[in-house]
Amino acid sequence: YPLCAFSLRRAASINAEYMGGFSWYPLFGDCKVLRSLEAILNNISALQLFRSFLIAECTVENLLLWVEIEIFKDNSTLRHAQRIYNKFLKDEPELEVTTVSDELKVLVYNRIARDSRFIGEYSGIFDEVQKEIFEYMKRESYPRFLASAQSRTLMDY
Repeated sequence: YPLCAFSLRRAASINAEYMGGFSWYPLFGDCKVLRSLEAILNNISALQLFRSFLIAECTVENLLLWVEIEIFKDNSTLRHAQRIYNKFLKDEPELEVTTVSDELKVLVYNRIARDSRFIGEYSGIFDEVQKEIFEYMKRESYPRFLASAQSRTLMDY
């Protein structure tokens, strides 16, 4: 689908008028996959493009951790929880996620150390981490992705 008939300048003035800020993000008309970060995360083609964009921006670790937590929800074992913590959240991790607060990292560590009953049921141990990462991506990465050339390839979806 082509860009909406509004000019970017008109879109910015509408956004400034109703949203209280100024933005040059294009309007994507009927392209439903670009309407929200949730839609991108639930569409494999969009997710792959978003991942490529984040790799270029050197912030792909946020998305990788978010996906890893989604997988953890279906396979909630102590070993998996420890692997996620060690890979992303411990001091000097393999993939550093700077968007998660140190306090939250300590909270997750304490939960893992205290609660070793992860067999079967999802415990919610990473819920706050996932929410913090999602909010960061929604606030920072998603708008930049919308303004990128990569997002325009999704216009046909």
